[in-house]
Amino acid sequence: MNIFRKLGARAALLKGGHLPALAEANQRALEGRPCLAPDWKPRAVGVHHKVYEQARAAFPYFGEVLADVTGAPPVRMLHHDDDMVAAVCFLFGRDSYEPLSLHLFARLSAGTDGAVLDIGAFTGLFGLVAAGAAPEAVVISFEPAPHIAARAALNGRLNGYDNYRVEAAAVSDITGRRALTYYGGTSATTGASLAPKSRDAVGEEEVEVTTIDTSAAMLDRPVMLIKLDTEGDEMAALAGGAEILRRDRPVVLSEVLNDAAVAGQCGAMADHGYSAVFIDDAARRLIPVDAAFSLKGRGFGNLLFTPDEAVQARASSIAEAFRQIV
Repeated sequence: MNIFRKLGARAALLKGGHLPALAEANQRALEGRPCLAPDWKPRAVGVHHKVYEQARAAFPYFGEVLADVTGAPPVRMLHHDDDMVAAVCFLFGRDSYEPLSLHLFARLSAGTDGAVLDIGAFTGLFGLVAAGAAPEAVVISFEPAPHIAARAALNGRLNGYDNYRVEAAAVSDITGRRALTYYGGTSATTGASLAPKSRDAVGEEEVEVTTIDTSAAMLDRPVMLIKLDTEGDEMAALAGGAEILRRDRPVVLSEVLNDAAVAGQCGAMADHGYSAVFIDDAARRLIPVDAAFSLKGRGFGNLLFTPDEAVQARASSIAEAFRQIV
């Protein structure tokens, strides 16, 4: 069963006899990107922002794009008008997609020869940023949707990183096989999850599932940094990494979708001796997470968990320096 909607009229450009139309559309997109406007300044742009929706509708693009993240070499990504992450980077330029989160991931990766895990990698941007910033590290991107994992692997080959690989698997608190539910309707959906959601599902697929501890046991080096974006299943992924959290003390960057997720993740990580700050990508600031903290008015975002005061101070210094960049 085809669980994805067709791309519609724009995809028709790819059919036989329409290459001139495709070339013309690509040229319009290349010339019309908002980031080329004289008054444009780097800013965080979300896929639910009106400016994104308008630009995406106006400028379909089929080809390779560069994701320019301060602190790492530019990342090459394939974008057949189907990758929302690549689209943000293409349309809005440097440091537009989760800018502080990606900058922190790059800077905290730099210099390590340990392992970096990008869990819920989608088409691979975080993992590829780490692979470029830390050529001596081993970077593993975990993506459960097979067709998206294939795109992430292709993006890895485009960048020529020998230290980067993709595992087509979900990461949770068990190993084996489970049903991955797809939400949304694009050909490269970002909403697939093992966890149930209050959204209409468009289909499901049985996928491989592993745990952080199981995967790390096969590595010849400690885990230094983890990114988690499992669309609501982050608590299970953390539970499946309890031994690595105790042994290796990696820095963890984890998505939170609501206040219940904030409370749950902060409580679980506090039991391991971690402190938390919220990454405000729009303001390029780290916000302390205390009893009064709420995502209300912020939407969703990422938490940064640090295992000691030294790492926390380093992250704060990186964020403050990044905020001064125009």
